[in-house]
Amino acid sequence: MPHVVLLLFGPPRIERDGEPLELDTRKAIALASYLAITGENHTRDALVSLFWPLSDQTRAEQLCADAFHPEKGSGEGMLEVEGEHLALRPNVDFRVDVDQFLNLQAKCQTHGHPAHEVCPACLSH
Repeated sequence: MPHVVLLLFGPPRIERDGEPLELDTRKAIALASYLAITGENHTRDALVSLFWPLSDQTRAEQLCADAFHPEKGSGEGMLEVEGEHLALRPNVDFRVDVDQFLNLQAKCQTHGHPAHEVCPACLSH
């Protein structure tokens, strides 16, 4: 199972198995980010409207299809396309640094102390 990490703190980038993933466009990174953070599948029309609103429908659909095409970068195997729906493949171990940050923050909120106080356990998180 490929291990993919989406890093959104700092300049956005994607790594697969510890190596930088070279995607063809910034839109491909934005599309992967959107799919990862929402954790849902989306219709092609919705994604086209969101990411390529100024392109005509045919061109926008081609840009969407090209975002993870094997010959356009190294993002092959990340997307699952079923009819008109796209999602990240469930067999890819996909992690997002924002999710990790929010999980650590949530652990600190369970200690029962006021938010302005910092305990040693919270510092380690």
